[in-house]
Amino acid sequence: MIEVKIDLVPFGIYSSTRQIGFIKIVNDATGNAEIGNYKYELRDDRDNIILSGEYKGFKRAGGIFLLLKEILDDCFGGKNHISG
Repeated sequence: MIEVKIDLVPFGIYSSTRQIGFIKIVNDATGNAEIGNYKYELRDDRDNIILSGEYKGFKRAGGIFLLLKEILDDCFGGKNHISG
């Protein structure tokens, strides 16, 4: 499992840090050594699930940051997408 914690650090003061979001990515164990399939959840500061889904066919060689980008693109419609 991969967890990404998103913190707000007001004015760079770490003693005032508070978590404002969280992403959980879970390997669903249906892939292989080269390709991974994942389930994900995006949660808000109250631990409510705001988005969830599945991302299939990720080429593991791309690394963690590409996986995170692909999942966020999946959630929000990709590059230059405007929500609302």
